[in-house]
Amino acid sequence: MASGRLETRLEERGGGEVEDLIRAFNRMSEELEVKQRLLLQAERVAAWQEIARHLAHEIKNPLTPIRTSIMNLRVCLEKAPLRFHEVFQESSGSILEEVEKLRHLADEFSGFARLPSPALKPGDLNAVVQKCLNLYQNNGSATIHFDPGELPQFEFDSEQISRVIHNLVQNAY
Repeated sequence: MASGRLETRLEERGGGEVEDLIRAFNRMSEELEVKQRLLLQAERVAAWQEIARHLAHEIKNPLTPIRTSIMNLRVCLEKAPLRFHEVFQESSGSILEEVEKLRHLADEFSGFARLPSPALKPGDLNAVVQKCLNLYQNNGSATIHFDPGELPQFEFDSEQISRVIHNLVQNAY
């Protein structure tokens, strides 16, 4: 049991107090096994609730500009029909951009559902991070400072680390 094998049961024999102790041990083992199953189930439900909450938040972000753009189009059509073509071009560009964000979010969520097994290999984590950050250095909207430190050698999946860095930077913008 100490190693986590909660299905361990003892043979009820011996009679008297010893048999009562064995029965109590077996009952306790069974109860622990049931409670562990319930705990794992609760943890899974909590994890999915957190994922659903985060996904709902991420979906709401692009919906606001989409809604605003459509409202602008309606108002423009009603109050300034001569400007409608100009406003349509601007608003439809904004809508398409936000729809692309939603599509990307759906792709990421689909990818999450089938995460590949990590391909662990020794590497230079600082180099992987720097390579990712280089893609964002000259886009003008923000400055990224990265101060690589001394890291011990260890194995990691450089592709998954890259994905994490890209997601962090994209979410920070």
